[in-house]
Amino acid sequence: MRSKCYICGYESEGGCLDECPNCDWVRMGFEEELDPDERDEINLMSINHAKEMVAAGMTVHGKPLPKQKLK
Repeated sequence: MRSKCYICGYESEGGCLDECPNCDWVRMGFEEELDPDERDEINLMSINHAKEMVAAGMTVHGKPLPKQKLK
């Protein structure tokens, strides 16, 4: 099953509770229902914080994003 990461938009194989191979966000499948500023128990940060990190070129673990095109 292909799915799109809620944080970085990368499309890859996987679904709920699979880690995005681009930004390392663990896909929950219900992100749109969460408060984007509330810290998530699975990813240990808020959606907005994760999106800020990706915009700055980092994964949610603070490592540089892989050199690949987003799909």
